[in-house]
Amino acid sequence: MPFTVVFDNDQLLFRFSNAYPELCTNVLPTVIDTLDFKLETNYRSTREIIRQSVASISQNYSDRNGPYDQSLFKTTAARDNANDGDPFTFEMFDTQEDEANNIAEAIEAYVSGGEYQWGDFFVGSRTRAQLGFVEGALTKYGIKYVNLASGCFWNSKHVANVIAYAQLAHNTDNKEAFKRVYNIASKWFRSKFGSNKGKYVNHRYLGRSFLESVNDSYLNTDHVIWRYKAGVADLRNFVGEIQNELAASGIAGALGFIVENCYIQWLAADEGILSIDESQNGKLDDLKTVIEIAGRYEDPDEFFKYVEDMRAAAQDIKNGDHSKYVVISTVHRLKGKERPVVFGIGICEGVSTGFTKQPCGLLPHTFSLINPPNFGVLPTGGKGRIEDERCVFFVLISRAKERVHLSGIRFFRENIMQPSRFIYEINLKDKGETDAS
Repeated sequence: MPFTVVFDNDQLLFRFSNAYPELCTNVLPTVIDTLDFKLETNYRSTREIIRQSVASISQNYSDRNGPYDQSLFKTTAARDNANDGDPFTFEMFDTQEDEANNIAEAIEAYVSGGEYQWGDFFVGSRTRAQLGFVEGALTKYGIKYVNLASGCFWNSKHVANVIAYAQLAHNTDNKEAFKRVYNIASKWFRSKFGSNKGKYVNHRYLGRSFLESVNDSYLNTDHVIWRYKAGVADLRNFVGEIQNELAASGIAGALGFIVENCYIQWLAADEGILSIDESQNGKLDDLKTVIEIAGRYEDPDEFFKYVEDMRAAAQDIKNGDHSKYVVISTVHRLKGKERPVVFGIGICEGVSTGFTKQPCGLLPHTFSLINPPNFGVLPTGGKGRIEDERCVFFVLISRAKERVHLSGIRFFRENIMQPSRFIYEINLKDKGETDAS
C-alpha cells in the first residue's frame, strides 16, 4: 500500500531524538521503491525573506562544501504575487538586557504606530535561558506575551526551586518555599541506610508525614522524632549556609551557592545526565541567567518582587489561543508557525576570555563548537553539528511573513562575542557599525 513521508532536511531540529533526513534519503530507498516530490514554492514570505533563507541553508549542501548531497537542495521560489519586502536588519548590543530592551521598544513602536498588533510578533531564541531577559523587558513596557518554551521562565521547576531555597533562607516563615525544597538535599547529605549507606542521595527521606508533623513550617523543625533528624539536620545546616551567603554576598551570591552546593548534584541524581540537557534544554544555563538578573538587586525582597511580577505577567497559554499576544519561544517550538514579524536574538558566537580561549556561541550553540561537558553518568555522544545549528537559524528567519530583525550581544558572561557566521553567510552588517567585520 502506498504511503507518504514528508520531511525537510532544511528544518532539521531534532537530530538528538534520532530524527535525521538520512533515514528518508539513504535508508528508505534501499527498502522500498520511492518517488520524490519537492515542494519549492513558498506561499508565506516576501521575496527578500526567501532569498536570505535560501542563501543561508544552501551552505549545508555539497556545492558549498556542506554535508548534504546537492540533489536534495530545493530551489525555493516565491508565489507570483509576493512582495519584494524589506531588507533584514542586524544589530549587536553590549548585553542581553540591552538587546531585550531594544526589542521591546521596537515592538511598542510598531504597535503604537498602528502598523502591527501584538499578535504579529515572534521573538525566537536558541536557548530558553535567553527568554528570561525578554520577559523582563516586555513586562517593563506593558507588552502582553506568552512564553511557549515554559509558560513562564520563572515558573520552571528548576528555577522556582532554587529561588524558593533563597526565599526560605531570607524568611524562614515562608511555608510555600519550605514545601518546595524541604526534601531537596544539599551535596553533603549521605544515606545512613542499606546499600546506599555513605553515598549521596538527593532527597532527605522527608515525606508527607514529616510535613504534617511540622505543620508545613520550617519553624517547627527544631524538635522532630529521631527518624527525621538526619534529613532535618541537613536542611537546617544548608539553610544556615545560605543565610551566611545572603549576608556576605547578597542574593546573587546566595543563588550561586545553592546551585553549586545543591542543585547541580540534585539534577544529576534526579535526571541521570545533564550534558544532553545542557545542550538541548539548558537547565544550568537557565540558572545562570537567574543569578545574572539577581545581581542587579541589592535587596533580596526587591528581587523576589521582580520574580513575582514576572510570574504575574506571564499569560496562561493552556487554551492555545495566542493571537493577541507577542509570542516568545525557543526556535524549536516555533517550527511550523508563522507571523508577520520575527525578532531573532543571540545570533552571535565568540571565544571565552579564559586561558583556553575556547569557542563559544548562542547561535550556533557552544556545543556545536566544542565537545560538551559531561555532568552526568552517561556519555554525551560527541559534539553537535554546525549544519543542524544552521537549520535552527533557517527555521527562525523563515517563520516571518514580512520582516526579520536579528541581533546579538558583544559580551556573554565571560565570553567576547561577534556576529554569528550565519550573519556573514547572508551578508548582513551590524547597523550600529560601519562594517560588521
